[in-house]
Amino acid sequence: MKIDKQINENTINKIIRSAYGDASLTEKLEIFIRILLNKEIKNIYSEYRFTAKEIHSIKLENIELNNLPNKNKERTNNFNKIISFILLRPIGISYASIVLVLGVIIMFILFDKNNEIHYTQAEILQAEQDVKYSLAIIGKVFNETEKKLKEDIINNKIRKPIKKGFEIINTLYK
Repeated sequence: MKIDKQINENTINKIIRSAYGDASLTEKLEIFIRILLNKEIKNIYSEYRFTAKEIHSIKLENIELNNLPNKNKERTNNFNKIISFILLRPIGISYASIVLVLGVIIMFILFDKNNEIHYTQAEILQAEQDVKYSLAIIGKVFNETEKKLKEDIINNKIRKPIKKGFEIINTLYK
């Protein structure tokens, strides 16, 4: 298939995915617009679409495993014997579990990479200044909140009504 050099590999992949029905909605829309604008892309899409229809029309056939050649039967029988020994006998399960645990431990030991991130002194100083600045802002907010709580809420909303209530009670009992 002759492909124009102006059409890049990414576009070809999108055309193939669209032709086979595997593309996302945005990719399909993009290819549809490009098909309308470019005749070469339309021809490429048509060829891939035709191929996709042919491939999708192929029906799957059932293959019987009993009709395999003798070499594969021997290999399959040996494989089945090993699997049945490991999975069907208690000692085989014990061996398999020990191998699995050892494999996991070895994998953790071998792949345990200490991926420490190294920061420069300037980055550390900048982070320290940023933390101090943010803590200063938080302290200011707490101070303003404490001030508002003491002056506004406690004095105006709690003390004055309670004081007024006590004055009313005192005047009533006199």
